[in-house]
Amino acid sequence: MRLRALVGLLFLDVACGAGPTSAVSPPSAAPVPVAVVAPPTPPGCPSAPDVADLLRRHARAFGDARIVATELPRFTRSDVTIGGKKGEQRVLVDRRRLRVELRFGTLTYGMGQDDEGYWELGAAGVVVRLEPAEAVASAARGWVERRAYLSEYRADRDEFRCVEADDGPRLIVRYDLPLLGWPMLQFDLASGTLLAMRSTWADGQRMVTLFKAWSEADDRGVRWPTEIARDGLIGTEQEHRGDATSHLGSAGGSPSAPAPPSDFAPPGQALELVWPTAPVVRVPLRRYLNELSLRVKVGGREVWAALDSGAGTTALDTGSPVILAFRPDLQTTGTGSTESFEAGLGSVDELVVGSLALRHLPVATVPMPVLDHMGDRRPELLVGASLFFAAAVRVDYRKGELKVARSADALRSPGAVAVPVRLTNGKVAVEMNVAGHEAWVDIDTGSASGLDLASGWAKANELPGALPFLENRILVGAGLDATTQRAFRLGEASLGPISYHSHLVDIVESPVETDKAGSVGNDLLSRCAAIVFDVRKRTLWLEPPCDIDQPESLAGWRLTKDAKGHADRPWVLEAVYDGGAAALLGLKVGDRILEVGGVAATLDCSRVDDVTRRPAGTRVSVAYQRDGATVRGTMTLRPLLPVAVP
Repeated sequence: MRLRALVGLLFLDVACGAGPTSAVSPPSAAPVPVAVVAPPTPPGCPSAPDVADLLRRHARAFGDARIVATELPRFTRSDVTIGGKKGEQRVLVDRRRLRVELRFGTLTYGMGQDDEGYWELGAAGVVVRLEPAEAVASAARGWVERRAYLSEYRADRDEFRCVEADDGPRLIVRYDLPLLGWPMLQFDLASGTLLAMRSTWADGQRMVTLFKAWSEADDRGVRWPTEIARDGLIGTEQEHRGDATSHLGSAGGSPSAPAPPSDFAPPGQALELVWPTAPVVRVPLRRYLNELSLRVKVGGREVWAALDSGAGTTALDTGSPVILAFRPDLQTTGTGSTESFEAGLGSVDELVVGSLALRHLPVATVPMPVLDHMGDRRPELLVGASLFFAAAVRVDYRKGELKVARSADALRSPGAVAVPVRLTNGKVAVEMNVAGHEAWVDIDTGSASGLDLASGWAKANELPGALPFLENRILVGAGLDATTQRAFRLGEASLGPISYHSHLVDIVESPVETDKAGSVGNDLLSRCAAIVFDVRKRTLWLEPPCDIDQPESLAGWRLTKDAKGHADRPWVLEAVYDGGAAALLGLKVGDRILEVGGVAATLDCSRVDDVTRRPAGTRVSVAYQRDGATVRGTMTLRPLLPVAVP
């Protein structure tokens, strides 16, 4: 059975009142009192389970926190299997520090806490220092490794629930510890065995660990996990089997000699940035249909690349020639904005951005048919988080230019407005106001949209509510499958000095449960003349003016590229929105657009897009092909859904 299939049984909401579901600050408003009806006691469960007694029995059988502390520092090595391929994990833990290192071929991932604080080496290949609110994974890992859960249970604070499983009752204990991601531990009620743990990352994603086997007791009576399955730093399922353990602590109970600080330092990252002599790297940036692309060199070729701050790692399109530069290490399951898919993990020897070289760059390989609409300038890869984590990056929308430097001081203007950001599971997120709700969203320069809302967050906050909406299935992000998109007109949203009033926003289905509201893209970010990413100082700089607007497309359609013998007119309708100009003309999904307003719908359709952004009420001629016949008509441009007046 796959790990995710077990989660529904293992972690039901605690009946006596589940708390916040994210390590982001919980709501400040006091809860409204409600009448609580106690659920019936499951068969086999006692009417009043004794959590303190369960934890005492677990401590006697597996070792309590005091005895475990005498065996620290502790080093373990285990074989790890992901997607059928084996790697190695090394873990070193003492009473306050932690180092986890996972290796697959040339790939190295890690997380931990040393004397300077928390750190992480993720898929971007860059070692970053984390704030406590960003470091739930490391904090929760160290907490359970040290058996701190045995001494930190508080009956007046924490919650529990007994559930019935096929092999007997289980007790789920939920600790109200936000910086550990509200950890939930599941125990076998009869034996006291710890079976599983779940904690919640800073972005709301769930991290699940199953303890599938334990060792025999050592001479101090301590038993250690020997077989583990978990959602980890990479992949959706990892299998860990320990075959070497070294207890570096003192078996006599006296304080053990501490491990040197260097033992807990982050591993050396393979990614290397080779800077030119000039302090700032400058690269022309193309903005086409509100998407950003630039020329880069990889594998000895110059190719188009999309600039995508929302991609957790640089990604190569599996259908493009750039894949020849890929050095594979691992096959796993990747997650895009709307679906999961098979992805390769590995590296490329060098990616050159302007005069900056990124050597030994970690990359993923994913299918990206959504990029087909870019025509003869179709990107072969996405330049993702590695660039944004390793350097300061300026995206100049007004000048059409990318600038990269070691420090943001060389990039930001004196009048730029600082907005705090947070790192959440390999993404840069910013807090903004969405319809009166303060919410965290990913900053995504790879998105042409202004604001895309995650379906779970939208539902929890009753959006679109009573507002009218339109629904279609479209292709979004990496992957091969279409997803359901629900579009509605949001009354108000704001990010720092940016006001985003009465714009169409999309609600998209996401394969990952998260507490983030979604993502902000170029339509909203380009309200400012430029933005500067300063990840090291956790700041997004917004350069005024921040009231730059562009007309909305009023065609009421969505085009996709589909040549199929019509290379000179490749654009067909992927979606036709009810009540829009295209629908009122009678256009249908699959119709091939030949000409709009006297402009031929050739490979470069930016001029066609410009025609659809003329004022509402403008009459525009349209020639299209259906079932081999050419049809001509006139559509009257009009906005989708009512536009609110500020």
